[in-house]
Parts: sequence; structure tokens; C-alpha cells
Amino acid sequence: MEYIGVEKDYFRSFIEGGKVDEYIERKSQNGVWGDDIEIQAMSEIYNLAIEIYAYSTKPMKTFHEAQVEDDDQIAEKPIPLRLSYHGGSHYNCIVAQDWNEGHALIKGLQPGQLEEEHISSLKEPVEPIDEQALKKALDSGSKEEECKETSIVKQVYLQADPQKLRKMIQQSREEFETQ
Repeated sequence: MEYIGVEKDYFRSFIEGGKVDEYIERKSQNGVWGDDIEIQAMSEIYNLAIEIYAYSTKPMKTFHEAQVEDDDQIAEKPIPLRLSYHGGSHYNCIVAQDWNEGHALIKGLQPGQLEEEHISSLKEPVEPIDEQALKKALDSGSKEEECKETSIVKQVYLQADPQKLRKMIQQSREEFETQ
């Protein structure tokens, strides 16, 4: 529920009346069940596809196709979380008969660790576009779109995961050298 609160601008349009805080308060009570909104949030937190089946071998609904950022990750693409939906109100997790703890979707983390890290990263302040620098660049004759693009690229660079950024730069260099 904390994730939905942090991302309330996104989830607002999916909540009747757009009253996210009231929704979170109600859904945080014991005995209140989750639904599509909570499943969507869970799929985003874990970067994991969630497939829901009901009376068919084809998914009735799929949330969040898992993101594969490079060829090395294709072999490591996580198995989707599969749920069955019964009676219009209950979900069960679908696992293989031989499933055991060794098949954990996320290994090596303490319970709640991944969730807390993901939510904390969303709470970190985002550096706003430097309006003065943008105005100065525009006054010097630069094109507005180029200036905005440069500012946005700088923001993305400052917020990027350093390992992923280094890998992207290395791939870009390799592509450039082969041309």
C-alpha cells in the first residue's frame, strides 16, 4: 500500500473518485482483500509479469511484462507469477508440483528488503530541470527542444543505476567502434 501511496499520481485514475489516501486507508485494514490495483503495484515492485488464469490455459489477464534490458538477462528472465482466479473473488498461486524453496522468485534477500529498497528509491528527491540554465541557453539561440532534451538527459544520468549506466555506455562504444 505504501508503493501505491508513493505512486499516487499514477494509481489515482484507477481508483474510484481518485481518493487514493482513503483507498489506502481502507485497503490497509485487516481482512480487506486486494484486487487489480494491488496486483499491478506488486508486479511493478518486483518487475515481474503476473498472469491470471480462470477456467482456461490462456491467461485471462497479464500485468506488467517483465523488463529484459539486455541479451544477458534473456536467459535469466524470471518466471511469471501465475495466479488462478475463482468464483469472482479469490486468487490462488499456481506452482509446479515439484516447486520448493530452491525455486524462489527472488533469492538472497530478507523479507521486505526489496520492497523497502524500491519504495525508498522512489521517495528520493528528483532534481528539477534547471530553469535558469534552460532560459540562458534559449536566450543564446539554442533550440528549445534541444535544451530540454539535454536537461532531461542530465536528469536521467544523475538518477541512473551506475552499473547499468556503465554497461550502456560500454555497449554504445562497442556499437560505435563497429561502424
